Amino acid sequence: MGTMSEKGAGKSKVVLVDMDGVLADFELGYQKEVALKHPDIELIPLEKRTIFYADVQYVSLHPHLEDDFAKISEQPGFFLNLPIVKGAKEALTVLDKKYHVFLCTTPMRAYHNCVKEKYQWVEHNLGFEFTKRIVLTRDKTIVQGVVLIDDKPELKGCFSPTWKHVVFDQPYNRKPSEKFRISNWTEVNKLVEYIDSL
Repeated sequence: MGTMSEKGAGKSKVVLVDMDGVLADFELGYQKEVALKHPDIELIPLEKRTIFYADVQYVSLHPHLEDDFAKISEQPGFFLNLPIVKGAKEALTVLDKKYHVFLCTTPMRAYHNCVKEKYQWVEHNLGFEFTKRIVLTRDKTIVQGVVLIDDKPELKGCFSPTWKHVVFDQPYNRKPSEKFRISNWTEVNKLVEYIDSL
C-alpha cells in the first residue's frame, strides 16, 4: 500500500465529505436509541423528519423529555455504533480514485465521546488510512475544497466557502434549492460528472 502522497499523484481537486447523515446513518442510530429508552413513544418516521436536529424535533413533541433526547447522542458508544450508510464505502472508493477525499465533520459541543468515536468509526468502517483525512471543525467554511457533500440544509460560517454545497438528500433538507443534490450513493457517477464540470 502506497503512502497518501503517492496515492494523490495526479489528483487536483479536493472533495469534502460530511460524516453524520452522509456516511454514518445518524437517523437510524438515533431512532434505535429512542426506541430503547422510551418504548412508549411513537417514533417519527424518517419521511416526516422535517427538522435537521433529531432531538429538537422530538422535544417539540415531548418537551418534558428534553434532557433525555439531548443526551442520546452524548452517550458512550453512540457514534461508534452508527451503521454505515448503504453504498458509502463503495462510493468513497470511486471518489478517492479521482480526487483528494477528506472527511469534514463537526464535533458535538459535548465532545468527550464524539471525537474519539468518530475516529474509531472511520477506522472500523473505512480503514485506518482514512483516519488521516478527518477534518474536525465547527466551521466548515474555513476548509478548502471544490465540493462539500453534506446533509445539512444550510452551511454558514466566517467565510464564503471555496466549495459548492452538494446536498445529500434527507427529508429535512428538501426545501426548493438550486444546489446540486444526490439522492443516495448509487448516484456517485452523477456526482463525479458534476465535480468534473467545476
